[in-house]
Amino acid sequence: MRIHASARDLRPAPAGEKNAGDGAGDPGTRTHAAPGAPDAASSSGARPTAVALRKTGQVPAEISLRGMRVDEALQVLDKYLDDAVLAGLDRVRVIHGKGTGTLRAAVHEALRKDPRVESYALAGPGEGSFGVTVVRLKG
Repeated sequence: MRIHASARDLRPAPAGEKNAGDGAGDPGTRTHAAPGAPDAASSSGARPTAVALRKTGQVPAEISLRGMRVDEALQVLDKYLDDAVLAGLDRVRVIHGKGTGTLRAAVHEALRKDPRVESYALAGPGEGSFGVTVVRLKG
């Protein structure tokens, strides 16, 4: 999983805090407090936490890739699927538009290979048909 953050939002881990990562103690891995996370010296006494993964309620049930180039759309789709899985969504809609079908074909190929995807199908008439793919995510 990749997380993007600006350098000014990152802080070094407190002395003695273990690395977050695969648990192998990789010295190159550092834990950083999430932006807005309480400091160790806060009045509540809460320790800084690793980057928060709470996405519930923040992830829309559909994403529009219309107008994007294939490479850009696939990057956006990958991040969206990560967010949707973390939010616990079981079904999402991917709007790729009808156009020439190039973007739809690339999206379907990516979904076919994606381990987070249980199944996918074009939306029905009145729901976007050839311009929308409905994706069922593994729970």
